[in-house]
Amino acid sequence: MPQPIAVRSVHEEFDEQVMLGCVHKLLGRSDAAIESWTCATIDYRTPNFVNGGLFRLHGTATVDRSFVPWSLIVKITNPDADRAAGTHYNYWKREAFAYRSDLRGILPEGIAVPDCYAVEEKPDGRLWLWLEEIPGNTDSVWSDDEYGYAAWQIGRFHAAYLNGLPIPEEDWLCRSWLRSWVAECSKYTVNVREADWHHASADEQRIRSVLDRYEDLLLHMPHLIDGVERLPRVLAHQDIWRKNMYIRQEPNRDIRLVLIDWQFASVSGVGEELGRFYGLTMSKRYIRPERYAAYDRLLFGRYTDGLSGSGWGGDVRLARYGFCTAVAARSIWEVPKMIELLAASRSSEGAKREAQEERARLLLSITEVHMQLLEEAKRLHKEFGGMPN
Repeated sequence: MPQPIAVRSVHEEFDEQVMLGCVHKLLGRSDAAIESWTCATIDYRTPNFVNGGLFRLHGTATVDRSFVPWSLIVKITNPDADRAAGTHYNYWKREAFAYRSDLRGILPEGIAVPDCYAVEEKPDGRLWLWLEEIPGNTDSVWSDDEYGYAAWQIGRFHAAYLNGLPIPEEDWLCRSWLRSWVAECSKYTVNVREADWHHASADEQRIRSVLDRYEDLLLHMPHLIDGVERLPRVLAHQDIWRKNMYIRQEPNRDIRLVLIDWQFASVSGVGEELGRFYGLTMSKRYIRPERYAAYDRLLFGRYTDGLSGSGWGGDVRLARYGFCTAVAARSIWEVPKMIELLAASRSSEGAKREAQEERARLLLSITEVHMQLLEEAKRLHKEFGGMPN
């Protein structure tokens, strides 16, 4: 995976005319003059293959002889020949195209995005996105009500398209997101049957049960994804989790859900995106295992409230099918990761071994949820005759 560039290198590459133009747009004043600026790296703990770095610029400008503070986010995207088509879930140019397409103008009320002041292409092909900084703290712990609000707003977001809002037809949008993600994950996972993990005797029975059902998942997943691709279609963000969401009260407007990082934007099946949200919320440790079932009910319940409250009268089982399949598909990545951690812990000692085993135990609890929802997805698939519509 490419390494993000360092702050010193970034300082050398900044085009101050581009920066000035962005500050003019940000402040709404073409006569603003930059007096000072500095740059800091934003710690991005979940690196992406195409991510070249994330930086915060801030400084002061003079407007009418007064000093005015300003700040911007610069996101750098690296060219990637393996991710160079809109059919890839992680197409490297997608977010730049999304902002160039006036993303704000194609989203329904209630969903907001950062302003994009410039998309700059460097001589080496890298894209620099100059973005509005959204105030707020994505490290803060959300309440159940806040998670429920996000799920409700996502339901309203999707309902807009189910009720007739045109879905963009641009070819940079992925239309088989889950299929592409599963195919890509399969390239980087270990063979779970060949890995030696058997020292974990305390959980061996549970692990074997997951592995047996994992084989069943691999057998059924292509057919389940076929079904997801026949669901009613919606525009989706596809990377909704706590770090990419802000709840913001805007002047003279209702509270809005602000979504950042549109790299995975897609046309997806109803319920599919919510399944990824739930799966990521477990994987990123925002909820503890004893609350997994409660959060399934919370998120799905509020999502369907958003769908129905916005006028969609479709069969809620369709959304449930998309949700269950998207959650279960995460085992394609997380079951091998669990086995890899257990195998690695055999040769580790002390705190490192404890950390590996703790993460593996968490993944065991998560993948057990995946397998429960796999069974539900299979049942729904059978109810629909394999052809949801």
